[in-house]
Amino acid sequence: MVVAGGCTYRSGPPPQRAMSFVNGRPVTPVAPGVQDVAAEAHSPRPAPSLGAASIYLPGSQRRQDVRYQVIGGLAVFEGDIVLGPAAQVPFRYAMPRVAPTAPNVYGAAAIAKDSYLWPGAVIPYEIDMSVTPEHRGFITWAVGEMEGSALKLRPRTPADKDYVVFTELGGDYGCSSHVGRIGGAQEIWVKGCGVQGSVVHEIMHAGGFYHEQSREDRDAHVTIAFDEIDPAHRQWFEVRTGSRLLGPYDYSSIMHYSRKAFSRRGQDTIIPKVPGATIGQREGLSDLDKAALAQLYGNASPPGPPTGPPTGPPSGPPPTGFSGSYTSQRGDVTCSESGGSVSCSFPGGSMVCAVQGANLDCGWLGGGLGGGQGRAVFNRQSNGTLAGTYGDFLSHDSRGAWDLVPSGQPGAPPGQPPAPPPGLNIPGLPPITLPPVPSGLPAIPGLTPPTQ
Repeated sequence: MVVAGGCTYRSGPPPQRAMSFVNGRPVTPVAPGVQDVAAEAHSPRPAPSLGAASIYLPGSQRRQDVRYQVIGGLAVFEGDIVLGPAAQVPFRYAMPRVAPTAPNVYGAAAIAKDSYLWPGAVIPYEIDMSVTPEHRGFITWAVGEMEGSALKLRPRTPADKDYVVFTELGGDYGCSSHVGRIGGAQEIWVKGCGVQGSVVHEIMHAGGFYHEQSREDRDAHVTIAFDEIDPAHRQWFEVRTGSRLLGPYDYSSIMHYSRKAFSRRGQDTIIPKVPGATIGQREGLSDLDKAALAQLYGNASPPGPPTGPPTGPPSGPPPTGFSGSYTSQRGDVTCSESGGSVSCSFPGGSMVCAVQGANLDCGWLGGGLGGGQGRAVFNRQSNGTLAGTYGDFLSHDSRGAWDLVPSGQPGAPPGQPPAPPPGLNIPGLPPITLPPVPSGLPAIPGLTPPTQ
């Protein structure tokens, strides 16, 4: 039958899984005659509008052309992954969120940036009053299922600023979730979750996992029958580049689409290359799901400080927070902190940073640093200086050192004007000499010609 959400579940009570292996890969056999039913209802009625943007998906290290549905003002792709307000998608994901990756993680398809992971491998949660008793039971079961893994859930306390809210408000979103920790309260919509295993599927998304068949190595394990896929959903079968691959490909993963996902004629859209393998189960975490969680959360270690020049001895009590004014080799910098992020402005540009203890992991944009956009990292020293480096997207230090010294601190470098706009000094041509500015007229921003 056609599966609306691309994920299936066996009808009747969940049977005991008899796990076998074919060519070293786990395979869950299906009894003859067992009917597949829709586990997650993602597609609302009437059909939503469509959008597209060239963005960095959460955790991805590469820009991708992403097409999505616009449902109730939110961008939703691959049926159940929420990117946030559709109008903000091109800006929210214009640059990758920067954070060091965990060591010894070999790449299920998972988020590639630790800034999207949940600290301490714990997801605090609330259940909204809109959730029905049936779905409350699903949530309770799903929380218990996650207890057997490296990623746990517990009720939220007032001290928890980042947490998930299980809700049935906004029923058009079906059974869906954000990917990874986005900061603050984030929803997991459960109204369209047809079975309790679907709630686990969405929790895994919130934990940082994409769909299994979106892995970069999927074509070695399954064949995608694009002619059988509803044209409106073919883009959801694209490979997602830049994510971690955790362990071998897992046909039994709770994150895998079913055989008939988004089929237009009831035929298979995903065909495993291992005979007898079944995909799309919603009975619970597979052994390899648990192993992937252990790799992503159990092996992660706190990021070390970025490489930066040494600073002087501490003076006064240790500083707290990142708000304030700084001087630097690249100009004066003004920063404000809110929650777990820091926003800074500097001559000709701006910067947004994620707070990681004493570290800032930033993306910058503007001409004041020589043009373009890129990454920067800083480590707060005991004297308040933010010792750091900056570079392009592929490196946080390719353009050199960038130290932010609190304004007024002894030894602070004088503020520098922004770099001149391109075209004033062209290699191979003599420099353009600007005429003096008459006395009493304001200087042109970014240019400091001699006065009369």
